[in-house]
Amino acid sequence: EVTAGKWKVVASTWGAFQDNTREYAMRYKNPDPPIYPIEKRFFEEFLAYLQAEDIKVLVVGMPSLWPNRALLPEKFWKDFRADVAASTTKYGGTWLDLYDDPRFNNTDYLDTVHLNPAGGFKLVRCVVDSIADNNQLAFSVRRRQMADKTPPRVAPDYWQ
Repeated sequence: EVTAGKWKVVASTWGAFQDNTREYAMRYKNPDPPIYPIEKRFFEEFLAYLQAEDIKVLVVGMPSLWPNRALLPEKFWKDFRADVAASTTKYGGTWLDLYDDPRFNNTDYLDTVHLNPAGGFKLVRCVVDSIADNNQLAFSVRRRQMADKTPPRVAPDYWQ
């Protein structure tokens, strides 16, 4: 449906909702494409690399509207979410699932998948809140670990 040099959502319609269900129905014809296992393996290897580099990771399950989600079987979405969550956790990342989050509604989208500026603002707020929550948790754990340590004997007056 989209050809070279042609925009699916043209510049003049930004902000106006476009129903792209037909386009995604074609994309989702095969819920188990041959490339899917390759993408899953790449995702796991990427997470393993980030963990080895001690890089903190937040994986976001992007919100989408129900007409788009309905194009694939519920089992696909259940398995997909479980796989991404398990892989993320396995490699020390944080999983933020916004897939069908009720904070997002029709007014937040350009089409059935892509957020408009209002939806983008909500998305950023969710990501920031998740990072803040996780940093607060990490800070609490670190503070507790520091409180459990015995002060060094080298300079006892330093701790008074």
